[in-house]
Amino acid sequence: MMNPKMRTRLTALVCAICMIGYFTSLGLPALLYRPAPGSTVTGSYWGIAILMLGWLEAIGGSPAGIAWLANPLLG
Repeated sequence: MMNPKMRTRLTALVCAICMIGYFTSLGLPALLYRPAPGSTVTGSYWGIAILMLGWLEAIGGSPAGIAWLANPLLG
């Protein structure tokens, strides 16, 4: 059995690592798209943009927007 004090420290460490990973992911490209043949439009969405604007897909009726609803439920 693990000491309760050590378990608390381990839990805090794991939570800190998860939070660092989460906040790091907001500053990284989350979705890259390539141009269609004959088009010059390229780009990417950053993690923070998807977090802030993803809910718009859910109210827009897009089937892809339903997947975004997993984020608040996961929290």
